[in-house]
Amino acid sequence: MAEDINIIRLKSRAITKTPFHQSWQFRVEIEDYPHGADDFDLFVKDITYGPIEIETDALKIGFHTLTFPTGAAPVGISMTMRDHQDQRVYGFCNEWSDKIINDDGTVNLPSRYLKKWTRYAIMEDSSEKMVDVWEVFLTQVGDVSESRDEPGIMEFPVTLIQFYC
Repeated sequence: MAEDINIIRLKSRAITKTPFHQSWQFRVEIEDYPHGADDFDLFVKDITYGPIEIETDALKIGFHTLTFPTGAAPVGISMTMRDHQDQRVYGFCNEWSDKIINDDGTVNLPSRYLKKWTRYAIMEDSSEKMVDVWEVFLTQVGDVSESRDEPGIMEFPVTLIQFYC
């Protein structure tokens, strides 16, 4: 019994001394943002992404189903963006979308619209560690909600997807 209490005590100490990664400990940069990397990161409220997605196929043989990997899916990134009074983030997204699709409906070459998206982890000592770098393009600027009833910062979702060639 005493051994169990000592093991629990040691595990408790280890847990309290472990520097777990907090959800706010990130910084994001995107290539060609005209107001600078620090300005862009200021407007990123949150990010959601699935860095690993392995696609599979299922094959039915008798009463068994075999599943095997067939490839990797591109990374999808969703960001909730806040904006400046001059709407610089929305304007940046609008200009980016114009580089992807032309007014006549044609699509441009990737070299015109791909941007490097970089995510850094902020460490306990305030240093940064580059974690992910993906070439991405914009796929959606979501619904923008504005209201006079609720005070707050205007936000809108932005969706990016990783480019594979």
